[in-house]
Amino acid sequence: MQQQLAPYQTRLHEMLASALQTGETLGLSLRGWLEWVEKDTTAAYLVVKSNASRAEDLEQLLHTLRETLDLTGFYIHMNGNNLALLPNPVNKRAAAVEILRRHTATHGRVPVFGMGDSLSDLGFMRLCDFAAFPPHSQLGGKLP
Repeated sequence: MQQQLAPYQTRLHEMLASALQTGETLGLSLRGWLEWVEKDTTAAYLVVKSNASRAEDLEQLLHTLRETLDLTGFYIHMNGNNLALLPNPVNKRAAAVEILRRHTATHGRVPVFGMGDSLSDLGFMRLCDFAAFPPHSQLGGKLP
Protein backbone atom coordinates (compact mmCIF):
# COMPACT_ATOMS: atom_id res chain seq x y z
CA MET A 1 0.00 0.00 0.00
CA GLN A 2 2.84 2.41 0.70
CA GLN A 3 3.94 2.36 -2.94
CA GLN A 4 0.38 2.76 -4.21
CA LEU A 5 -0.29 5.63 -1.81
CA ALA A 6 2.97 7.54 -2.38
CA PRO A 7 1.51 9.73 -5.17
CA TYR A 8 -1.41 10.75 -2.93
CA GLN A 9 0.51 11.98 0.11
CA THR A 10 0.75 15.68 -0.73
CA ARG A 11 -2.81 15.80 -2.03
CA LEU A 12 -4.23 14.17 1.09
CA HIS A 13 -2.63 16.81 3.32
CA GLU A 14 -3.78 19.62 1.01
CA MET A 15 -7.31 18.21 0.73
CA LEU A 16 -7.67 17.93 4.51
CA ALA A 17 -6.54 21.54 4.98
CA SER A 18 -8.89 22.66 2.21
CA ALA A 19 -11.85 20.71 3.64
CA LEU A 20 -11.40 22.20 7.10
CA GLN A 21 -10.91 25.71 5.70
CA THR A 22 -14.00 25.32 3.50
CA GLY A 23 -16.01 24.16 6.51
CA GLU A 24 -14.86 27.21 8.47
CA THR A 25 -15.81 29.49 5.56
CA LEU A 26 -19.26 27.85 5.45
CA GLY A 27 -19.65 28.37 9.22
CA LEU A 28 -19.57 24.66 9.99
CA SER A 29 -18.02 23.17 13.11
CA LEU A 30 -15.92 20.28 11.81
CA ARG A 31 -12.98 18.15 12.80
CA GLY A 32 -10.85 16.11 10.48
CA TRP A 33 -7.72 14.03 10.31
CA LEU A 34 -5.72 11.64 8.19
CA GLU A 35 -5.86 7.91 8.81
CA TRP A 36 -2.47 6.24 8.47
CA VAL A 37 -1.14 2.97 7.07
CA GLU A 38 1.84 3.45 9.35
CA LYS A 39 1.85 6.09 12.08
CA ASP A 40 2.95 9.43 10.62
CA THR A 41 4.59 7.90 7.55
CA THR A 42 1.92 7.01 4.99
CA ALA A 43 -1.52 8.61 5.00
CA ALA A 44 -4.24 6.31 3.67
CA TYR A 45 -7.28 8.63 3.54
CA LEU A 46 -8.91 11.61 5.20
CA VAL A 47 -11.92 11.79 7.49
CA VAL A 48 -14.15 14.75 8.36
CA LYS A 49 -16.87 14.75 11.02
CA SER A 50 -19.36 17.37 12.15
CA ASN A 51 -18.88 18.42 15.78
CA ALA A 52 -22.66 18.80 15.94
CA SER A 53 -23.13 15.29 14.45
CA ARG A 54 -25.09 16.83 11.56
CA ALA A 55 -24.94 14.80 8.36
CA GLU A 56 -26.32 17.82 6.50
CA ASP A 57 -23.16 19.78 7.43
CA LEU A 58 -21.06 17.10 5.76
CA GLU A 59 -23.36 17.05 2.73
CA GLN A 60 -22.95 20.83 2.40
CA LEU A 61 -19.17 20.48 2.72
CA LEU A 62 -19.06 17.69 0.15
CA HIS A 63 -21.15 19.72 -2.31
CA THR A 64 -18.67 22.59 -2.06
CA LEU A 65 -15.62 20.33 -2.24
CA ARG A 66 -16.93 18.74 -5.43
CA GLU A 67 -17.03 22.23 -6.95
CA THR A 68 -13.64 23.40 -5.66
CA LEU A 69 -11.34 20.37 -5.47
CA ASP A 70 -10.08 17.99 -8.11
CA LEU A 71 -11.26 14.65 -6.72
CA THR A 72 -9.80 12.63 -9.60
CA GLY A 73 -8.31 9.42 -8.22
CA PHE A 74 -10.45 9.53 -5.09
CA TYR A 75 -13.80 8.10 -4.12
CA ILE A 76 -16.17 9.34 -1.44
CA HIS A 77 -17.62 7.40 1.44
CA MET A 78 -20.33 9.07 3.48
CA ASN A 79 -22.29 7.35 6.21
CA GLY A 80 -23.92 9.17 9.11
CA ASN A 81 -21.42 11.60 10.62
CA ASN A 82 -18.50 10.32 8.55
CA LEU A 83 -17.19 11.83 5.35
CA ALA A 84 -14.10 10.12 3.97
CA LEU A 85 -12.11 10.88 0.84
CA LEU A 86 -10.15 7.79 -0.13
CA PRO A 87 -7.58 7.23 -2.86
CA ASN A 88 -8.85 4.63 -5.32
CA PRO A 89 -6.27 1.98 -4.25
CA VAL A 90 -7.67 2.02 -0.69
CA ASN A 91 -10.70 -0.23 -0.82
CA LYS A 92 -12.05 -3.29 0.93
CA ARG A 93 -12.41 -5.26 -2.30
CA ALA A 94 -8.67 -5.07 -3.04
CA ALA A 95 -7.88 -6.15 0.51
CA ALA A 96 -10.34 -9.04 0.31
CA VAL A 97 -8.90 -10.17 -3.05
CA GLU A 98 -5.44 -10.39 -1.47
CA ILE A 99 -6.67 -12.18 1.65
CA LEU A 100 -8.64 -14.68 -0.43
CA ARG A 101 -5.65 -15.24 -2.72
CA ARG A 102 -3.39 -16.04 0.23
CA HIS A 103 -5.96 -18.23 1.96
CA THR A 104 -6.79 -20.19 -1.20
CA ALA A 105 -3.09 -20.76 -1.95
CA THR A 106 -2.63 -22.32 1.48
CA HIS A 107 -5.97 -24.01 2.16
CA GLY A 108 -7.72 -24.35 -1.20
CA ARG A 109 -11.11 -22.99 -2.11
CA VAL A 110 -13.62 -22.72 0.74
CA PRO A 111 -17.03 -21.02 0.98
CA VAL A 112 -16.72 -17.33 1.83
CA PHE A 113 -19.23 -15.51 4.01
CA GLY A 114 -19.11 -11.71 4.15
CA MET A 115 -20.87 -9.13 6.28
CA GLY A 116 -21.11 -5.40 5.71
CA ASP A 117 -23.29 -2.46 6.54
CA SER A 118 -22.43 0.31 4.08
CA LEU A 119 -22.38 0.84 0.34
CA SER A 120 -18.59 0.78 0.41
CA ASP A 121 -18.79 -2.88 1.49
CA LEU A 122 -20.50 -4.05 -1.70
CA GLY A 123 -17.22 -4.45 -3.59
CA PHE A 124 -15.87 -7.12 -1.26
CA MET A 125 -19.29 -8.63 -0.57
CA ARG A 126 -19.60 -9.45 -4.28
CA LEU A 127 -16.56 -11.73 -3.87
CA CYS A 128 -18.39 -13.81 -1.27
CA ASP A 129 -20.48 -16.90 -1.73
CA PHE A 130 -22.88 -15.60 0.93
CA ALA A 131 -23.35 -12.02 2.12
CA ALA A 132 -25.31 -10.45 4.96
CA PHE A 133 -26.06 -6.97 6.27
CA PRO A 134 -28.05 -5.51 9.17
CA PRO A 135 -31.54 -4.40 8.13
CA HIS A 136 -31.16 -0.95 9.73
CA SER A 137 -27.86 -0.11 8.05
CA GLN A 138 -26.97 1.99 5.02
CA LEU A 139 -27.28 -1.15 2.86
CA GLY A 140 -30.52 -2.22 4.50
CA GLY A 141 -31.94 1.24 3.90
CA LYS A 142 -31.63 0.68 0.13
CA LEU A 143 -34.15 -2.17 0.18
CA PRO A 144 -37.67 -1.44 -1.03
